[in-house]
Amino acid sequence: MVCGTGVGASIAANKAKGIGARIVGAWLTNDLVKAWLEAEFSTDEDFRRRVAKLYAMESGLADGTI
Repeated sequence: MVCGTGVGASIAANKAKGIGARIVGAWLTNDLVKAWLEAEFSTDEDFRRRVAKLYAMESGLADGTI
């Protein structure tokens, strides 16, 4: 989650079960964004299986199958 000051967003996120947030400095934010933008998606089977599980979670499938 990215927010102007992060205070309100952190408060809201910390109230949601299973989600936590905290405020980070500008230097860490820059490092995180740079790493995310430069990351390469892997098509290895392990990662494809994890992506399929995430898709199943978003689709409401409990057992992780598609």
